[in-house]
Amino acid sequence: MKWVFGYGSLITHHGVNGRGMDFRYTPAHLYEANLKGYQRVWNAEWHGELFLGLVQSDCHYVNGVVFSLFEIDVPPFFDSEGINDNPPMYTFEDVTELVDVEESLNLSFDDRIFTCVTVNPTSKGKIPRHYISLINVGLRLRGEEFKKEFINTTFPNMPEGYYDI
Repeated sequence: MKWVFGYGSLITHHGVNGRGMDFRYTPAHLYEANLKGYQRVWNAEWHGELFLGLVQSDCHYVNGVVFSLFEIDVPPFFDSEGINDNPPMYTFEDVTELVDVEESLNLSFDDRIFTCVTVNPTSKGKIPRHYISLINVGLRLRGEEFKKEFINTTFPNMPEGYYDI
């Protein structure tokens, strides 16, 4: 089975469900996790808008969630994340060996965890308000400790009050 490590708007089931996929996620389908060797950065541009992305960085880690991705839902997920765009916004990379996930998730030997990594990092673009709203919903659902870790592992940090919980 494929699993996805989500680190931006995908930290909430509301963000995952907004991708045109058949499966309907609830909070119980998302497991908190950390991804080692990457840094969360405002660096993924799509049509003039700026979103969170990842860049490799040996001395950093990112908190987020892991959720299952069923084969039927791979095409709409790829479309929503710009993986199928030309040029693509993200690549879908196997990070199984770099993810520490909560113990209640029992992965089998064949299960793989993937994440979206920015293809052409940039700092140009405007951060859309709806994107921040989805992140704020996720931070509220995940709690204060998750929120602090999220803010501390995101570069550059947004102005005070941007994450509004």
